[in-house]
Amino acid sequence: VADAIHPVTGDVLPNFVRRSSTVPVNAVIAAAMLSTSSVSGTAMLHLYFQSYNSLVRYANHSDERHPLDPKRLWAAYGLATGAAVAIGVGAGRALHDAPPALRPLRMIVPHLAVACAGALGLYMHNAPDAVDGIELVDSTGTVRGVSVEAGRGTLARALALHAVVLPSCQLLLPPLLMRYGITPSLQSFSGLTRLSLAFPLALGTTFACVAGLAPLAAAAFPRQVSFEPSALEPQFHGLADAEGRPLGVLYSHKALY
Repeated sequence: VADAIHPVTGDVLPNFVRRSSTVPVNAVIAAAMLSTSSVSGTAMLHLYFQSYNSLVRYANHSDERHPLDPKRLWAAYGLATGAAVAIGVGAGRALHDAPPALRPLRMIVPHLAVACAGALGLYMHNAPDAVDGIELVDSTGTVRGVSVEAGRGTLARALALHAVVLPSCQLLLPPLLMRYGITPSLQSFSGLTRLSLAFPLALGTTFACVAGLAPLAAAAFPRQVSFEPSALEPQFHGLADAEGRPLGVLYSHKALY
């Protein structure tokens, strides 16, 4: 239920921009990216994917310290989309004409394009956190101050999740499983049977990784990043709770995702 409500305005979010909706949408896009080889198809899929991500980011923006800047949002969208299309199309065509020994590298191109675009877009959108810092709260939700170190740490974890872990689950692991696990096991079947099984197995593998593995990987990253006060700026050293006990941990007020 919380996923359907904007945390600041309290408005009900449309279904297609809720965080939970990214799983089925990304599953379809990932399957399409891994199956297309045309220049136009690759470009359109990356354009759609980055447009959808920007729309979700816009709809779910809840950082009251850093109001949404339309210029920064458009800059992040332009850089991410340009990088994704350039890498997806450029690297794909280069490897298509490469020596046979290098052609298998084509299967990592969608992952590389989305990962690079995700890193650019996320950093552009959240760069103020690394400069101005983020609010930190204790276990009761009381704001204890603003930390630049925590802002940088939270941004680094967000980049690791959204630019490395999730794209790997969605676009790198499925082709690797197909090439080195599932496809060799189909060699015992006749040619027609093998072909009839390959596509549904590839589709099922992609959906399983996106809908099953990606949420599990995201769950390994807590929504609120924790920090030891001693690892932050001096003003956070020696903080105590309402009963005078030293605080052993502080949490980012801004959610990681």
